[in-house]
Amino acid sequence: MGDISGMTKRVNSICIRPTKPLRVVTASEDFSVTMFVGPPFKFHGVKHKHGNFALCVRYSWDGSLFVSVGGDGTGVIYDGKTGTPLAMLPKSGKAGDDMGGHVGTVYQVAWAPDGQSLLTVGADKTAKVWNVSGIQPLAEDADDAPAANPLPSLTAVRTYKPWKHATAASIGDMQVGCVFVGDTAVTLSLDGTLHVLSSDGTDTVSKTVAGHGKPVVCMARVFRDGFLSVGLGSVHVPTTCPSVGFVWGGIVGFRKSVALPHAGAVVAAAHTATGDTVFTIGLDDFCFATSFTSDDAVPETTRRIAKIPFQPTSVSTSHDGDVVAVAGGEFLCAFFGGAGDGCNEKPHTIKFPDASRKAITCAGVSCDGNRVLIGFVSGTTELMDVKRHGDAVVNLWTKHPDDDDFEDTPYHQAEVTAVAFHPKFGNGTYCLS
Repeated sequence: MGDISGMTKRVNSICIRPTKPLRVVTASEDFSVTMFVGPPFKFHGVKHKHGNFALCVRYSWDGSLFVSVGGDGTGVIYDGKTGTPLAMLPKSGKAGDDMGGHVGTVYQVAWAPDGQSLLTVGADKTAKVWNVSGIQPLAEDADDAPAANPLPSLTAVRTYKPWKHATAASIGDMQVGCVFVGDTAVTLSLDGTLHVLSSDGTDTVSKTVAGHGKPVVCMARVFRDGFLSVGLGSVHVPTTCPSVGFVWGGIVGFRKSVALPHAGAVVAAAHTATGDTVFTIGLDDFCFATSFTSDDAVPETTRRIAKIPFQPTSVSTSHDGDVVAVAGGEFLCAFFGGAGDGCNEKPHTIKFPDASRKAITCAGVSCDGNRVLIGFVSGTTELMDVKRHGDAVVNLWTKHPDDDDFEDTPYHQAEVTAVAFHPKFGNGTYCLS
């Protein structure tokens, strides 16, 4: 099909003309917007040089025009066949200029389905709509023609500020993506929030859908119909937790965001049977218990219940939350989950000596809290009994093969990734790995 080459730095965006004659255009970090003709595709020239990284190129739906935007805060509209620049989306010299262009980098651009307007988003935390109905492509039989100098400049007809409901915009409010879903425009913030822009001619946002900007690392149940999802934050402020949490309800309906108390990233979470308490562990080596209410207007409460003496990777709890087990590396510890702040500074901990074979990958607590099943990197599992004195966990020991209720478990051919006890049998009779 040809060769797309000649750019001296990374290509950030590529787009194929949807109509014949076919064209391919690219935007790259050498500031260039380049066109290729074919097939077989071959270099047809650099059509424009942005003043900074060229970040995005998009053809209109009929292929008559295409547009590029870049780190210099500008955009350029081109003839779809020849690549001749036709008009400019200028940058603005000051913040708050709703009729001007963006202040700073323009990250992405999208064409409206009718091809009469463009939507751009940028680092200035705004989305802008441009009327391009007056830009006409060159005649079909026209050859490459020199661009006008200077290019005619367009004016933004509408500016959206999706963060206007807040007292001030934050880094996470930078608009980094946009798309038209039918006639509806949607933008994406750096923090993972989607904004559905109103189509009634006003500069308002009709709907906001929060979400994760980076992969979800763990989930836990919150009451009967909800769940908590936790992932790394798209933007990390040093004084806050690197992870972000969202509570969802019903059929994946957003309910609220949750402030996580950890100083390090959250790596795992476990919930009680009713979902009123969620236990989280993080790279700060602490275990926190977060209590939820069924009323979203009531903020959640958090307790620091244990200092973990190793780097934790897995957490599990009994149905009532009284016994919590945390595993990591060759270590396993267990403690009382109903403790107040700082009550488990030295939880009962055991170490498995052969770390290469006995590194723990996961742990599960039975419904009644009397047993713990652990899985190892070697593919084996081990069942342990929990001894309590009052609320405190005072000992953990391995079930002996001579015990009547012990059955040898088969070896997995690879590391054990998850273990769990049957929820209907509170005494830990049945488990799964």
